[in-house]
Amino acid sequence: KLAEAIVHSPQCIAMFCEYARELLQQHAQLAKNLNWLEFEEVFQRELQCSTTSCHLNTVYLELYPDETKLLRNIDIRQQVEMANYDAPEEDWDDEDPEDEDPMNSEVSMQPSSPRESEEDESDDAANTKTVQMLHQASMWTVADKRQSKWHSRTLVRRVFQGKVKPADLVHQLERSFVELDKLQGTHVLLNSAAERERSVSSCLSIIALATNDYEGFVKPQAENVRLEASQWAHLQDIVTWAGLREEQWHALVVLLAIRSLGKSATVKRQLPAQHQRPEAAVRFLIERHPEVVPSTLQLPPHMLELIDETLSIQDLFNFGQMLQGENASANVLQLQNAVAEKGEQVFKFYILFLLG
Repeated sequence: KLAEAIVHSPQCIAMFCEYARELLQQHAQLAKNLNWLEFEEVFQRELQCSTTSCHLNTVYLELYPDETKLLRNIDIRQQVEMANYDAPEEDWDDEDPEDEDPMNSEVSMQPSSPRESEEDESDDAANTKTVQMLHQASMWTVADKRQSKWHSRTLVRRVFQGKVKPADLVHQLERSFVELDKLQGTHVLLNSAAERERSVSSCLSIIALATNDYEGFVKPQAENVRLEASQWAHLQDIVTWAGLREEQWHALVVLLAIRSLGKSATVKRQLPAQHQRPEAAVRFLIERHPEVVPSTLQLPPHMLELIDETLSIQDLFNFGQMLQGENASANVLQLQNAVAEKGEQVFKFYILFLLG
């Protein structure tokens, strides 16, 4: 009867398919905890799954928009401040003096002021995009040095120095990259909790690659599908070939922390049609709503540009589609032309982004 009722309405079919997809995802999350729940509680959780799936449906959201989830009303930077002030001191023992201020790195985190950016823009209209990035980065000011204990660049540096215990890494990622916070981060706020878990996994994977931590990389893998040491050696050859600097590793972790936000239906329904592809959506957030992805505000302008160019390549050439045999020779030619235009360093960053 249901099929007969909706078969002549493409909109209704789309609505029910979206609801069914979300319901399956909700049940998949519920299934992880079934062994710990009583029957009555399982029943209530299943009802909650159905209600949540309805509330996340595009049609429902258009009829009843949630003001707290509108991009113009979101400023996750407040969560950064709360996380920094509430941070337990024991989480950062044996600090180096240089760790106290992320602006003491080889590339300053403090760009020119917005006024200087406006003057540059008037002098040379061709630099509009760079000026825009300078203005965004300047939103993270010297006043925030008091919060640098949880600065994401500081975390990356400490990881490379071997000062972060493996057992503490997930917790410190969620604190330093506030988009990943499991209670009030951007992913959770925008109804993409499952993507948050994938983003955390991507960040952990790329950190393991960067620090040559084979045991940490294969720890979650089942014995019969565990990555072999010889395969790990090949991955390390790629890492050596890429030769990324610390600031580039930092930018890469930032990108992996936020990239799946481009898949959020809550995000995409608020964007212009030309920005609704996942990569285009992330670029739009960085440029127009940096307060939604505040980790990008801790990057210098040239790292923001590197992220933007990487996302433009990913939008142009989807590596996953190539592995599935969905790309044509012309797509490979487009990739070659893009690499020739943007340079080898962008290509190396892009390859490591794919490994994350």
